[in-house]
Amino acid sequence: MLNKMFAAVVFAAALGACETLPGSSDAATAFDPAACYERDFNVYFDGADATLSPEAREAISAVGTALRGCRIDHVRIIGMADAALEAEISIEISEARARAIRAYLESEFRWDHDKFELRARGDRGAVTEEGLNRPLRSRARVVATASAP
Repeated sequence: MLNKMFAAVVFAAALGACETLPGSSDAATAFDPAACYERDFNVYFDGADATLSPEAREAISAVGTALRGCRIDHVRIIGMADAALEAEISIEISEARARAIRAYLESEFRWDHDKFELRARGDRGAVTEEGLNRPLRSRARVVATASAP
């Protein structure tokens, strides 16, 4: 009899451990209004490519996840390209990079299309006054302004 009572208590304790306590939540998904502020980050691309790499998606997702639950007020994406390309081509690549990031944020995080401002710098600023190439122009700069709802 004592063994059956002990087994029943252990079983009840095991079931109770599976229940989520009221008011508790997963820390990874809990909304924090203090996280709702402007984020400024870069997304890097391979060469003249405008396709998001897995690493680029991961970087964008980190910001998107951090801002989940925030009101997205404005998102400026500035596509850039290297000076080694023709001016017209570098503008096209810059635009494609900005559009790729916008599409990812819209599809993965449901950010409103009307909140985006896309700019393409092309190769502007990719060469110094002395004629030297500036490295790391295969990127887009993203400035996401968010506030607490």
